[in-house]
Amino acid sequence: MTGHLALTTATHSSDPSRAHTTRPGRTEGESKHRYNILLVDDRPENLTALEAVLESPDRNLVRATTGEQALKHLLKADFALILLDVQMPGLDGFETARVIKQLEKTRHVPIIFLTGVSTEKRHMFQGYSAGAVDYVVKPFDPAVLRSKVDVFIDLERKSSALKESEERFRSAFDHAPIGVALVTTEGRWLSVNRSFCQITGYREDRLLSRDVRDIVHPDDAQRDRAFSQRMLAGELRSYHLERRYIHADGHEVFVLESVSLVHDAHGRPLHSILQIADITEKRRLEGFKTQFIDNAAHELRSPLTTIAGVAAMLTNEHLGREEFERLLEALERQSVRARDLINNLLDFSSLERGPAISLQSLGLSSAAEAALRMEPPPAGATVTSLVPDHLYGLADPLRLQQILVNLLANAYRYGGGSITLGATDEPDRVVLSVEDDGPGIPEPFVSHMFDPFARGPDVGDKVGSGLGLTIVRQLVEALGGSVWYEPGVPSGACFKVGLRRAS
Repeated sequence: MTGHLALTTATHSSDPSRAHTTRPGRTEGESKHRYNILLVDDRPENLTALEAVLESPDRNLVRATTGEQALKHLLKADFALILLDVQMPGLDGFETARVIKQLEKTRHVPIIFLTGVSTEKRHMFQGYSAGAVDYVVKPFDPAVLRSKVDVFIDLERKSSALKESEERFRSAFDHAPIGVALVTTEGRWLSVNRSFCQITGYREDRLLSRDVRDIVHPDDAQRDRAFSQRMLAGELRSYHLERRYIHADGHEVFVLESVSLVHDAHGRPLHSILQIADITEKRRLEGFKTQFIDNAAHELRSPLTTIAGVAAMLTNEHLGREEFERLLEALERQSVRARDLINNLLDFSSLERGPAISLQSLGLSSAAEAALRMEPPPAGATVTSLVPDHLYGLADPLRLQQILVNLLANAYRYGGGSITLGATDEPDRVVLSVEDDGPGIPEPFVSHMFDPFARGPDVGDKVGSGLGLTIVRQLVEALGGSVWYEPGVPSGACFKVGLRRAS
């Protein structure tokens, strides 16, 4: 450098503007943030003078006496501003600035050159070409230098706030639990978040190469287009509707869609913000609920109709004793059927809310005996119990008994006359089985046998509630186990229940 920095006004210690730590309008959070400023000069006394002028609680002043040392500082930390002396031995200010502007990490950091009036003013153009944003000519006015630095610090503060705001928006956009997308006014995808990709099954790059209409169900596209046109015409600020998307693998996805329009500063439409929530499961449950109520009403109507008819016939004074007893048996039979159906409906409803479970070590042999006492075989059927005494599972006694009773009742109703109740020990569990020698279950029906009110095609006049196997599955899952079906050998049906082994 050619000389010392000269201060043309009073030193900083007598400057009243430096007595406070925050400027008016500065928030407490802003005042706590410290911005790095790099001071580069080969003379330590000049660095000390700069520090005296620029010292502030919101600034961290970092010294460098050579261009090489300045570059090392810039690579280690982020800086809001660089004050760079032009003439230094070795790597001078111009050369240092050119390197700074070539590095991706530092290319956007503003540089203020410090230059002398007589010897360095001719280099100003060269300095701007090297990447300087401003010049300070020595001897400088401390208030002017502080003012210039304040401008760049304020710009950095606003830039940081904008960047932080953009990062918060991007984070909220990417991690939103619902699908969010930006769509052009022409209907092309601009951006989509991860939840949107998960709901539709498409990768982001595949969606961005498509039009919105490409994944909307054709039957819903026209209605959505009408709402969109009304919004663009200013008739609607936003709209909400249920519609179907075509998932990447081809199946339909029901979504609740909300669309709003974003305008520029002049009120012109920029793009739409589209939000979707997957309601496929909700729609499925609503459909199941409707079907469940219809089936339950149908199942109850049959025994209740018979009961009402039999009751009316019993009022006939001319009935013979034999006919009277036959009607009473029919009345009892249908009453039991209605009672069982209502009990199963209540069981099913309570299981949907979550059953009360008390897990304990339970001997499978004693559980099988209790189930057989509760549900003994009817006339013409026999049950062979092959449950070893040494096998123990983790289960709730009442729930396991209910599971076995339902499986036995199912075997009595739809199987043959010979039923086997068994248990085996497997490496990671114990398995109970109920097997009959009947006709078995047709293959097309196997995947539906645990559905509520599901009935095989060949049940004939054998009636049940249609909920027994559904309740079995829910109870087994509540115990932390699994239930499945296997064809009997050489014929028949075999239901198996896997339970955790008791320690």
